Parts: sequence; C-alpha cells; structure tokens
Amino acid sequence: MADGLGWTGPVVLGTALLGLGALSILKGANLTIVPESLYLYYTDYRFGFVRRGLIGQVFAPLLDRLPRHLHEPLILAWHLATLVLLLVLLTAWAARIAARTGRDMRLMALLLFVSPFLGSLAFFTGGPDVLICLLTLAAVVALRRGRPIIAWLAFLAGMLAHQLMIFTALPLMLFTSLAAPRYRRMSFAGSLALGLVACLVVVLAPPADERLIDRFITNGIPPDTARLIHDLQLDQDVAGMSRRMVGLWANFPMQGMIAVAYGGAAGIVILAYGLVTFRAALPALVPASPRLPGIAGRVLAGLLALGAGLAPLLALALAWDVSRLASLCPFTAFLAVAVLAGQSPAQPPPAGPWPAASACGVLLVLFLCMPFLGLWFEGVKLNQVRPLIPPASLSVAPWNWVVQGVEAVYRSPAAPSAFRAPP
Repeated sequence: MADGLGWTGPVVLGTALLGLGALSILKGANLTIVPESLYLYYTDYRFGFVRRGLIGQVFAPLLDRLPRHLHEPLILAWHLATLVLLLVLLTAWAARIAARTGRDMRLMALLLFVSPFLGSLAFFTGGPDVLICLLTLAAVVALRRGRPIIAWLAFLAGMLAHQLMIFTALPLMLFTSLAAPRYRRMSFAGSLALGLVACLVVVLAPPADERLIDRFITNGIPPDTARLIHDLQLDQDVAGMSRRMVGLWANFPMQGMIAVAYGGAAGIVILAYGLVTFRAALPALVPASPRLPGIAGRVLAGLLALGAGLAPLLALALAWDVSRLASLCPFTAFLAVAVLAGQSPAQPPPAGPWPAASACGVLLVLFLCMPFLGLWFEGVKLNQVRPLIPPASLSVAPWNWVVQGVEAVYRSPAAPSAFRAPP
C-alpha cells in the first residue's frame, strides 16, 4: 500500500476492528426482548397494509407453526445472526477502505467500532435497527458500484420493515449517487423519487387494524402495552408525534442533549474529520458549471455530506429513543466519509489536521472504556437485565461515578413547560 502497510494492512486493521466491534457488542448484548421490539414479528399484512409489516410477514408462516415458548429463542437467534453478519461485512468493507486511504480513515474506522453504535444495536434485542443498517450498507455499496436497482430494492425492503430507513439510507443514497461511477443522474433521480414515495406512504398509510392488538396479546404482550404499541408505533400521526416531541424537548432539554451527545459525538467528530481531510474530493461530487461556480459546488457537496452523515438525528422530531437514534450517526457519518474518500484525487490523501485526530483519539479511548448506556428523556438503562456478559466496567470506580452522575441528572425534575409530554 501507498502508506507502507503493504498487503497486511486490511488484515491487521480488520482483525483490530473485528475485536473492537465484538467488544462493543458484548457491552450491550442481552437476552431480553421487550414488547416494543417483539410486536414487529407479529405485525403482518393479514389485515391489510400496515407500516412496519415486512418483518412480521416474513416470520409469520414460521411463528404460526411454532409453540409460543420457541418464538423468543428464534427471534434472539435471528437478532444475533444478523448482528454478527453486519459486524463481519462492515469490518471487511471498512478495513479495505481505511487501509487504502491512510491514517486518518483508520482512526475514524476505529472510532466507529468502539462508539455506542454496535452496543446500541446489540442492546435493543430483536429491534429493526440491525436490519436497517445492513440494508443501508447494501444500498451504499450498490450505488458505489453503479447498480442503482439493487440499492432501490434494498431501500424498499428497509422501508417496509421500518420508517427509520428514510433517515438512515435515503440521504446517504442521494449523496452516494453523486459519486456513482455510472448512471449518476438516474441514481440520484430514482433515489429521490423513491424517497418521496416512501414519505407519502408514511403520511398516507391507512390506520393499522385493531385486530393486531388481539394478535399481540395472544402472543404474550400485555394488553395495555399492546394498545400503546398499536396507537404510538403503528398508527402514528406525524403531527401528533411532533407535538409530543416538542413537549419532551421542552420539559427535558438537558437530558435530551446529554443523550444526543453520548450517541452522536463520535459521528460528529468522524464527519468533521472526514470533511476536512477529504475536502479536495468535494468538487468531484458537484462539478462546477456556469450556474454553479466551484466554491458554491463545494459548499453544496459539504452540506449534502453533513445531511447524509447526521440524518438519523432528524428522526428525533418524531421518536423519543434519543441515544438509540443518535448512536446511528457514527455509522452514517462513516459511510458518508467513505464515499468522499473514494473520490479523493490523492490516495492516500494528505494527513488531516492534528486537532481532529486528537479529538478522534480521545473519544476512541473514552468509548473503549465506558460501559453501555441507554438514554431517554426520562431515564437511563444499563445492560444489567439478562446481559450476555456482566458489565465489568461498572465495577471500576471512575466509570461508576460517571454513571451515577448521569443518573442524577435524569432524576432531576422536568423543566416547566407549556407543552405536554407523551404519557
């Protein structure tokens, strides 16, 4: 390789990333499937079209034939299998790109794998996020190889599984289309049209059939929880959800910002580091024209990269799983930077600025040592209920003090507000 690593570069780096990623997963991995994840496997199209119905539609033929006590082991096995698949594919892809593009990209890759991203995916057992990330990675890789139809199929599958696909994949697909080796305009226009259709489906989808509530209850979800899941997850009203989120942000601003900082700090640093390091690649994404001078094109490309890398934060206008959604930012930010690195005219590019490398290194050490935290507006969750392995870092005094400090902030009373938070 040009930076002196030779053929062993991807192997050595991949081994390190695989080990760090496995450690991050073990921090968050647990054997508890909460009803807010379990319902997805019983939500299908038997009563008509419903948002988030694809996972249940795939699992329904099997679950209907299995005794109830085997459902959760099957879902747990699916969760762990897809998580391991994502870890292996992401490791192979990131190691190859990072080894080719120099020290800075290697630092960013290491930070991605120790950030809360993988631990959060592991913690929410049975949730849709692992599948969404797999399909997002597939869409980006397909577009980078000039295969937009595969990317669109991946997006459609993810969209039918969960609306989160709009926030993780769509901005990245639009950004990656600018770097596609062929069919660039078709890729961009097709991705944009598909995204608009997906947004219309979310807004105009018919109400979820109430018979799904009985199906949830039959499969072990408590009646009150089944009703809340139907009303707040499947039968979402966009305006109503936005009002609830305004109430939460108004009542718990400090708690919300701590959760965003914990989950998204690594993504923000990765994106800033990447934009500075690979800034020479920006003109290739939006070429200059008489209507768009060179500097305007670079600014536009930089804004598109910011939007693609931090798009999961936009979901916080509609959902209150704050650290869970913010923790997706390191993943989307790294994908955006990888697209930019692929367009760099120099391989490897000149070294990035030392302040960015230092910030990346500090966060790398911090997240490597920290235990997993799940942060909401009104509470903190640690991986202490049926963890795959005990959270050893909680027995270390400094980290125990940090966790206690965070818990103290979340126990403080809500700020007075004229807005109502959700029940």
